Amino acid sequence: MTDRTFKHASIAAGATAAVATLLVVVGWTLFEFDRALFIYAMALILSLTLTVYRFTIWAHRPPTLSLYQRAWTMMKTSPSRLTLAKSIAGRAFGYFALNRFVWKRGLNRWGAHWPIMLGCVMALAIVVPLVFGWVWFETPADDLHSYKVMNFGIHLTTIPVDGMEAFLAFHGLVWASFPVIIGCCVALWRRSRDRGDQAVQTVGNDVMPLVILLTIAITGLLMTISYSFLGGALHSSLAKIHMAIVCGALLWLPYSKLFHIPQRTLKLASMIYQHEVAQEPKACCARCGDEFADQQHVDDLIEMQKTLGYRYEMNDVADHYQMICPRCRRATLVLAQGQRWKAT
Repeated sequence: MTDRTFKHASIAAGATAAVATLLVVVGWTLFEFDRALFIYAMALILSLTLTVYRFTIWAHRPPTLSLYQRAWTMMKTSPSRLTLAKSIAGRAFGYFALNRFVWKRGLNRWGAHWPIMLGCVMALAIVVPLVFGWVWFETPADDLHSYKVMNFGIHLTTIPVDGMEAFLAFHGLVWASFPVIIGCCVALWRRSRDRGDQAVQTVGNDVMPLVILLTIAITGLLMTISYSFLGGALHSSLAKIHMAIVCGALLWLPYSKLFHIPQRTLKLASMIYQHEVAQEPKACCARCGDEFADQQHVDDLIEMQKTLGYRYEMNDVADHYQMICPRCRRATLVLAQGQRWKAT
């Protein structure tokens, strides 16, 4: 890690912390301040700051940075930006929203991954506006049987206290917990039976994130059960346990397996890159003459290997090893082994 990388990461993290803190302060000053959510807000800001810092460090690695820069350049110079946008939008929806890349690896994996993603997205969509003071509910002074739904100080609508809208809105985190519980249970069940996963998984990196998410969802449900059916019994203790686990999970996110969430943005850059290089000439094998890859991809790979200090130049078949197709690489390996065998 260079000083420049550390500098950029520190600036990005500091700017993120400043903007997030400003949003919270402005939201609490102009709109709604809920003291019960203060610790959650601080954990969110710190987690976001640490995530941006580590993401910036990771994004400054030569291969990652090169792909981001190349995709950005291609997006700006593309002769048909509309076609590119439509293509990327469709692929991104299937990749991110439907998790098709997990579906291809197996139905059990998808059945665990997609519900967890859905529940976490639902929870964040509810928690962030509430914590930042952007959304809240007010009871009119002249109508104690209604709630005014407020968004950035604007009265959106009025709903009855005992109506279906209020029931669905106030139990949003309950609905979000169900897919998380289902997904975590499926994932833990699969990991207990899949010998391939058992051979490579670790408790801290693979099992613990699932246990934490499952615990967050269950303690949240227990809090709802407590104040809805048990007269608030143990609600204070459950709330403290739930808060501690949630804040701990947020602070652990940048250093856990959950860090793959921001890393997935690299796939967008990869989609743009693949779409654009597919329109350019193909690379032909220097040995057999067959097309085997995109020429831009081969050139970028050669340049990146030089940047990283790898040297695969050749003097006989081609100028560089990357200019040979996979089939000819296997053939040259066999020929080289045969020559060595004869020499002995």
